[in-house]
Amino acid sequence: MKKWVNNNWLYIAGAVSGAIGGYAYYHFIGCATGTCAITSKPLNSTVYFAVMGAVLFGMFKKKRKQPPHNVHRLWQAFKKSSTATNLYWLTLWRSGVAPAK
Repeated sequence: MKKWVNNNWLYIAGAVSGAIGGYAYYHFIGCATGTCAITSKPLNSTVYFAVMGAVLFGMFKKKRKQPPHNVHRLWQAFKKSSTATNLYWLTLWRSGVAPAK
């Protein structure tokens, strides 16, 4: 659980701040007529802004780096294989999805 929270703390912070902002928006601005879909009820406003806050904060999460490919191992496999397989390995290696042999 602790690992999950550490990996997703930015989404959680966004959801909490969005929920607080959503309730504040309902309370201070709201909808006078009651016909607004999002701001007519506090639950709708809180949930909507919580999701928007999580999405907004999630945009700033850094992506993890891919581990570097073992180029030497790929080159050895490339030299030992046939011409058709060489083209296959070269294509995989250039696309960055070469499997380990």
